[in-house]
Amino acid sequence: AFLKNKAKRLLVPYVFSALVWVVPISQYFFKWNRTTLFGKYVLCESPSQLWFLWMLFDIFIIAWPLWKWLSGNVMKGIGISVVLYCIGVFGYKLMPNLFCIWIACQYMIFFFIGIQIKTYHCKGTGRTKEICCWSWLIIYIFVFSLDMLIEQNIKIRGVSAVSKLITHIVGALMAYTTLDNLARYVKWEKNNLFVKLSKYSMPIYLFHEQFIYILVILFNGRVNPWINAVINFGGAVIGSFTISRLFMRSKIMRFLIGEK
Repeated sequence: AFLKNKAKRLLVPYVFSALVWVVPISQYFFKWNRTTLFGKYVLCESPSQLWFLWMLFDIFIIAWPLWKWLSGNVMKGIGISVVLYCIGVFGYKLMPNLFCIWIACQYMIFFFIGIQIKTYHCKGTGRTKEICCWSWLIIYIFVFSLDMLIEQNIKIRGVSAVSKLITHIVGALMAYTTLDNLARYVKWEKNNLFVKLSKYSMPIYLFHEQFIYILVILFNGRVNPWINAVINFGGAVIGSFTISRLFMRSKIMRFLIGEK
């Protein structure tokens, strides 16, 4: 029942949005051959923005039988997450990323960190809050700068892989802590625009990228790059939000995009 629910929430919208939106528009711009199309979207090796859906589904498949160790034993959870991360890194280099499985292995460590944050917060002892968001930002800038130096000057791949993993973890904690602190002062739940964007976040994600393709073709080289970035962001959100509102009116369409 658990996996069936996740398939309805993640894989049904994958198939639907790929068939009616992502593949037709992407193919119009990139002109891939059949082999590339099959690998990208049928074997899901690199299916544009839809990789996130398969990655999440894979994580739930992996986490389901391991939940006792991931949620109940911190050291075992860390060990499992690190091993899976290494498997993902080496697997990605050695074999095709079928159904985004190697990416999922790499993201498992962030899923585990999320479990721990949620656990501590439920107990009223959110450890990430013990370090203020400004401190996290300073730590992240330092770690990111160090990672760039290592990548440019140290040719040992293992060292670079470790520094990049640490950078990603610190960056995730920095972003979470900053938004969590911001939510104490800004009452997002009372803002009508934010509530609507939150409600339509899934379909906005499903449809946003192809609007960027169109806008890049229209404005690249014609307007200032900074203005172009604003146009791309605004156009992608507004365009995908409009489609989302249309789809959310129908029960069948809501099912096809993973909504209730």
